[in-house]
This record gives sequence, C-alpha cells and structure tokens, in this order.
Amino acid sequence: MTDFIRELYYDNIKPQSEFLLSDRLTELCNHMDTTESVLSSMLNDEQRELFLDYVDTCSEATALSDEERFIAGFRLGARFAADVFNNGSDESFLRDVEIATDL
Repeated sequence: MTDFIRELYYDNIKPQSEFLLSDRLTELCNHMDTTESVLSSMLNDEQRELFLDYVDTCSEATALSDEERFIAGFRLGARFAADVFNNGSDESFLRDVEIATDL
C-alpha cells in the first residue's frame, strides 16, 4: 500500500490517462463542439461574447462537479476500506502512527 501511495504522490500513477471515452461520450463531445461553432458564427460580437462566457461557465461548473464527485467517491472508498479493517468492533486497526522526531 505504501508503494502505491508513494507512486501516486510522485505522479507515476496517472488515473486519468487510463480513462477511455466511450463512443457515446465522444459523440456527445463532437456534437457540442459542432453546435458551439455553428451558434458562435450566427451571433454578433456582443452575443458571441456572452455565449462563450456561458460555455466557459458551464465547463468550469462541470469540472468542479467532477472534482467534487471524485473526492466524495474517494472518501466513500476510504470509509469502505476503514470499515473492512475495523472488523465490526469499536477498536480500530487504523490508528495514528507516531513519527520519530529524533532522527
């Protein structure tokens, strides 16, 4: 387990690079791109600026939502793992480890 955490810390494990877009998601992304281009070309400068601001805000909100869901899922997984080690008792096998300071 320590090696996994260390490798993740040093960015040697890249979970996002293992993520493959499904055919449906690829199709939706392509459609969004096409629709954005068509709409953008139909608008005057002021309208285009407002529309692109809306698009950027939607993208930022989606990214933040994805991040928050990832963190919530990770926390849920950690609670699941902690429950496994707790073995149904009040005594936890996951306790704080004191770090030697006299090195």
